[in-house]
Amino acid sequence: MLHSIKSRLVTGAAAAAIVSLVFAAPSVTQAAPMGGMMKGGMMPQTAASKRVSALVAKIKAGPNYKCCIRPMCDDCAVTMGSCPCGKHAATGMPVCTQCKGGWAAGEGVIPGKTAADIKVMKPMGGMMMKGKKMGAAPAAGAKRIVVSTCPITGTKVVGKGAGMSVVENYEVHFCCAGCKPMFDKMSKAQQLAKIRAVV
Repeated sequence: MLHSIKSRLVTGAAAAAIVSLVFAAPSVTQAAPMGGMMKGGMMPQTAASKRVSALVAKIKAGPNYKCCIRPMCDDCAVTMGSCPCGKHAATGMPVCTQCKGGWAAGEGVIPGKTAADIKVMKPMGGMMMKGKKMGAAPAAGAKRIVVSTCPITGTKVVGKGAGMSVVENYEVHFCCAGCKPMFDKMSKAQQLAKIRAVV
């Protein structure tokens, strides 16, 4: 259990490092002039983009990266620091947009599933959802949604579990005493991403 918690903390830190590198280094997100292209049309990799690629590879090699396509998606590494899409695809839950595209391209690897079986997650982060920016306070009188799957481990919570947190209109329960403090230290955007990955 302790090793599992440590690996999630390292993975979360790596995802945060990727995000900071991407936003701090314009060379990663801005295209180079056409004259800067190498033979074969490939862009030369900057030092920052090499660091991002190395961090993504480290996250994808970790025990919490259970992708449903091959080659594995990068989206979950950057946005969540782990990939629940393999478990989600197997159980009929939605997957990330990159995985959904991979299934459409014939890259799915979950036995017994086809591209038609795969649903896609709603957009996360700062994207707009149903006319409201995610992370906004729930409307007055919004119905409380009980989350009975631990957002840290993805484990079904027995009874009331080992603690509870409220984020917007979500009542989140945890499988063990170590998960609640880890969840409570996350930003609201990270918490919502973890919640939406298990609901």
